[in-house]
Amino acid sequence: MSTTTPPAAFVSCPGLTDDELRQVLRELRAAREEPSRIHRALQIFRYGATDWHQVLWHVARHRLVRVEDNQPLLDTLAECAALDPASSPDLAQLVADLLTRLPDERDLGLPSGWSQHVDDLVFTLLRRDPQPLLARRADYTPRVRCALEFVRGRLGQPLGDDAREQVHAMLLAHAGGPGLTRFDHFWRVDDDGEEQEVMLDSAAAVRNVALLFGSGEAWDDGLVAEVRKNHWTRFDDVLPALARLPLAELVLLLLPHRLSAGYLHTLLSDRDDSDDALRTIAETLPTDSDGLWLRHGLAEVLKARNTPPREVCTVSLVGVGPNRMRLVKLLATQGRLGVQAARTAVDNPPAEFPEAMPVAEAQALAAEVEALGGKLELSRIRTVPGHIVHDPLP
Repeated sequence: MSTTTPPAAFVSCPGLTDDELRQVLRELRAAREEPSRIHRALQIFRYGATDWHQVLWHVARHRLVRVEDNQPLLDTLAECAALDPASSPDLAQLVADLLTRLPDERDLGLPSGWSQHVDDLVFTLLRRDPQPLLARRADYTPRVRCALEFVRGRLGQPLGDDAREQVHAMLLAHAGGPGLTRFDHFWRVDDDGEEQEVMLDSAAAVRNVALLFGSGEAWDDGLVAEVRKNHWTRFDDVLPALARLPLAELVLLLLPHRLSAGYLHTLLSDRDDSDDALRTIAETLPTDSDGLWLRHGLAEVLKARNTPPREVCTVSLVGVGPNRMRLVKLLATQGRLGVQAARTAVDNPPAEFPEAMPVAEAQALAAEVEALGGKLELSRIRTVPGHIVHDPLP
């Protein structure tokens, strides 16, 4: 399918001069690459008598700007449809026409043009006026038709078994590829008929959406199969599947991904691999840059596992006493502040130390400060990991 929109003839907009409309169109076109320009476009007619909703629908109706991949404009049109469904009587027809023009490059899962804003727009129109969108299904690509069924399922509209299976497979392919968590949210209708915003911030949240179209077992097994293709890009989508893989297979999949040590620690915390198993597998890794990166990550995980947690607290100087210079010297050395910072703290109490201190060390320092007539206050006592994993230095 071609992703280009043929240039449209200029069509004047009621309420705007042609020069004003041309200025609006320039800003809307520029917003595709510079999203803030959308606000400049709205500013042109914000204080006039023309309804800005109607202006934008006029632009979309006559294709005066390429809409299908202009995300700031799509976002604003979705807002128009949700807030003011009566702003144009042909909203559903306009969106149905838009779906025939969505770019459909061969990424996995959803069509590449099916963005967050397209999904919001289709959800709103399918709930309020579904017939025009459904009547054009033969004109959509297969993946757009499947994405449309995805929205229908979230609206609670009945789907056939084949449609449910196709949506389930599409979601699996996307979770195992570009990642469904790249969508901030999806809208759905709950059992009470109320619209509910579902935040997609984890693999569990994605799975809950997928359960509208298939079983949990089918999702879990299917996600493992997708992960084994190693097309995944978003760790949050595939963490449960990675946790199920044999260790030898897992490290082979991880090698090209350069997973951060923090993510690796999270992943291995969900598994029961022994320290010896991790050390042994680390020795089998290649000596290229990918192997060195993963070997470093495994070493960091082992160090974190075997370093006991520490109890630390926040330290504040709240009283100085008569021995100012001796207190400055004490805080500069044992308090790890340095001379200048110690002087500043002594001259401006209460002063909080910039770094947390081990509780035992802080208690000993507090006793020495008290012997000089001053006072340290210890607060926010908490337990922290003994070792924080980090990636190798560049």
